[in-house]
Amino acid sequence: MKGKYAVPLAIFLLVGLLLMISPAEPVEAGTGTQTRWAAQPPPYGYVYYTVRPGDRLASIARKFCTSWQEIYNINRGIIGPDPDHLVPGTVLVVPARCGGGCYDRGWMPHAKGYVIPPNSYWVEKGDTWYSIGKRFGVSVQALRRVNGQHYPYAFSVVRLPCPAVPGPPYPP
Repeated sequence: MKGKYAVPLAIFLLVGLLLMISPAEPVEAGTGTQTRWAAQPPPYGYVYYTVRPGDRLASIARKFCTSWQEIYNINRGIIGPDPDHLVPGTVLVVPARCGGGCYDRGWMPHAKGYVIPPNSYWVEKGDTWYSIGKRFGVSVQALRRVNGQHYPYAFSVVRLPCPAVPGPPYPP
């Protein structure tokens, strides 16, 4: 591999390989423990949502323009038999019907990095908080708050404030 993308691409592939071979935790219904989501991206059109204290399926459904029944049916094995019993810290798969997660709009002139599922981004030379925010539909303030940096440095990995729903295919 030669060229300016050789090192970032090699590191990206190595991180992906390490995530794929990492062992997963067991799934236990209704206990709040589950498979590590970091090893795999969510299906297209879905996001991962971490349950917070006081959350209910109906309030989560409103955030993502879906129904509580749909969220429950997808996550029944994790939630257990009682849809009203949500354990904080549990990660649910939620349909993103209204853009509740970050939507990757694809490469832009100053945001050509790679998404590292579920919510990280590989910074390329020339990227700014503004261009990264525009690509994923989030504010500069949200990016700074999550990363605690004043400027994104080339070839670093930054966190997105929410999981990135895949967008259009990347150019070759």
